[in-house]
Amino acid sequence: MVKNTQIDSEALEAEASRYLVDLLEKLTGMALTKGQKSAVFKLACTLPDGAKLEDFIKASSSAAVASSGLPGSAAADLVSVAAALTKHFDETASYAALFKSQQYRTTAND
Repeated sequence: MVKNTQIDSEALEAEASRYLVDLLEKLTGMALTKGQKSAVFKLACTLPDGAKLEDFIKASSSAAVASSGLPGSAAADLVSVAAALTKHFDETASYAALFKSQQYRTTAND
């Protein structure tokens, strides 16, 4: 019985890892390396329930990675992922601002 629980746990971990990697690859537009995938999942496991991508970015700093107990190599693997996520959020914010200004202009002209 314990063996089935272990297999279920491993399958759940593998599925969660695939989902997280897929999401990050879509948001960043980059294909994560094996080291990045491992570091991303390990870091995600240190975050509290309900953590957001912004929390992930903050936790990706070298100091935060070191304080979480992950190896220094994880911090190096996370640098480009965090930078790409930050760029994604910055671009999204600028598009949202542009859309909002266009929407305001349209409403003002009506």
